[in-house]
Amino acid sequence: MKTRQFVFELGCEELPTSALPSLNQQFQELFTTKLDDARLRYESLSVIAAPRRLGVSIEGLAEYSEDKPFERRGPAASAAFQEGEPSKALLGFCRGLGITPDETELVETDKGQWVVYRGVETGRPAREILPEVCSSVIGGLALSKPMRWGNGRDEFPRPVHWILAMID
Repeated sequence: MKTRQFVFELGCEELPTSALPSLNQQFQELFTTKLDDARLRYESLSVIAAPRRLGVSIEGLAEYSEDKPFERRGPAASAAFQEGEPSKALLGFCRGLGITPDETELVETDKGQWVVYRGVETGRPAREILPEVCSSVIGGLALSKPMRWGNGRDEFPRPVHWILAMID
């Protein structure tokens, strides 16, 4: 699988030097957590916090997030079939998932038999996931003395002058 490099940088007016160690640690932790939550694998992640910029460089970034198997439990077997035919409950469950009754299976649990669908959520492209990750990281920063700049609702200790996000 081909991997990519991703660079994100937030440029702003000079940040207090006392805030830099905390911002550096938060950037590292938030990017690591958000990428893991998005199932987007990478080889290495390095962060820089300087008075006028916060940045991250991610090496060996996967082009797609990992596929995720899932299981959805539907109606009880007793409610799923009427005289051997799929009931409205089963058909509604299948319609909600965009599947046919043939794609389901019966599973025995301690509470009886249930209809279950096992599928796989396919991975999304990194190009779609990264904007969400970056926005979530910026929004998740615990800032001392946050201020609002301009007309927006966004808060940051100093005015932001640029945001750079590049993937090769």
